[in-house]
Amino acid sequence: MFFPNKKQDLLLKASFLDNGEKYFSQWLQTYSENDFDYYTRAIIPSLLSAVSVEHYSKAISDKLYEYKRQTWLSNSCKYLKLKKIIDHLTSHNINMCILKGAAMMLFYYKDVSQRPSSSDVDILVKVNDLDKVMRVLKENGFKPQNTFNWSSKEIENAVLEKNPILQTKHAIQYKNSDEMNIDIHWNLSPFLNPIRYEKINGEMKCKSPYINILNVEMQLLHTIIHLVLDTHKAQTMTGIIDVCFLFNKTNFSNDKLIFLSKEINALGILNKALTIYKSYFDNKKYSCLRKKINIEMTYTDKVFSLLLFSKNFYIKKIGLFIFMLKENNFNLIEMWKKIKMHYGYKNFNKFIRYLFMIYIVGKRS
Repeated sequence: MFFPNKKQDLLLKASFLDNGEKYFSQWLQTYSENDFDYYTRAIIPSLLSAVSVEHYSKAISDKLYEYKRQTWLSNSCKYLKLKKIIDHLTSHNINMCILKGAAMMLFYYKDVSQRPSSSDVDILVKVNDLDKVMRVLKENGFKPQNTFNWSSKEIENAVLEKNPILQTKHAIQYKNSDEMNIDIHWNLSPFLNPIRYEKINGEMKCKSPYINILNVEMQLLHTIIHLVLDTHKAQTMTGIIDVCFLFNKTNFSNDKLIFLSKEINALGILNKALTIYKSYFDNKKYSCLRKKINIEMTYTDKVFSLLLFSKNFYIKKIGLFIFMLKENNFNLIEMWKKIKMHYGYKNFNKFIRYLFMIYIVGKRS
């Protein structure tokens, strides 16, 4: 998992916490010309919306605003390309939900320059519309790409044949000659058991005919899931920025966020994100949400969270699991359901064998 370095940590705190200028001043004391790598530049637009950098060195101020102008230019070009393809899809009466970075850039931030640029656009559509979407994209110069160790031909054939194997996948990527990537989703996330467009229809906000985005609680939860489970460093930095913005700058409902987390078996993931990135969250909102999560999390949720984030299951966690599985308030059936829901049928039997083995060992010890 990617963690900001000390200088990036100061910039994130300057961007999203009260007394941001204090953290920016601390960053200036350690500033050097070599600090502006990709991850640092990604924070600059958020920093400039929170701190009046003009009061400091003109040279540094000019440099920061130049990075923001570059972000504005990149995102503006991306927006025009995205609008063109969305217009084509809506002209064929295709309902869609714009996900992740594109939704943040277009509908959550104040302007397109406020979010770091990303290389692709994610759109969730109904399974029954997939063949129509693929046809429209091809007619407009997009070609399918091999996605997640699955060839483009296999994915397209599975879509056309309505193959049940689609349950184990979540998206196919298309690319055109302008190097624009569009990920067409039929499931919300690769990290969760299949969640279709129809299932989360009640958690969307309609922005115009045929165009929807996730409501703020689902957007925050979806971003957190990718932030915690995605290992791609660049995506993780933009994920931190998006989560900080949604957590600190929007009025989400704690109760609804927890309810949705329980519905899709992501309460442990939400809890993990709060633990890792709490230093960037508004303390009052964080404390209130933390109290509610502590009340809602069952003993089994806590054990499942350990299973989910353990990199070396046998060596690091087996002793702790044996101890916890012996406790009277651990529900083995509940754990089976959680594993099945999160990992799907493909890995369900393997994890059940792990769990059953540890359970037996725990009972005999």
